[in-house]
Amino acid sequence: MLSKAEIGAKIRQLRQAKNKTQGDLGKVLGISYAAVSDIERGITDLTISDLYAIARFFEVPASDFLEGQGQHPSISFSQNRFAKDITPAEKKEADKAIRSFDELVLKKYKK
Repeated sequence: MLSKAEIGAKIRQLRQAKNKTQGDLGKVLGISYAAVSDIERGITDLTISDLYAIARFFEVPASDFLEGQGQHPSISFSQNRFAKDITPAEKKEADKAIRSFDELVLKKYKK
């Protein structure tokens, strides 16, 4: 799982790459630009719904904020107690399902 600071840095990087202001993102989340600054600096916790709103805003999979590019926390096998029971084929199938879910969410909520 990424830390608050890592998630915040990722949000800042996406925001700057898309030429958006903290105020733009704040409007989507219903918070002030100062609150967005706190998120980007890793001071403020985010809810899952906040992460999904941010993912929709930037048109990226929400799972990118949890484990990095295209990964999901439940698929982090090196830290999962069930890792020994998962075959490579099952992991590949699970990864595909997660990507499909992310694509569905993006499609549904894309503006």
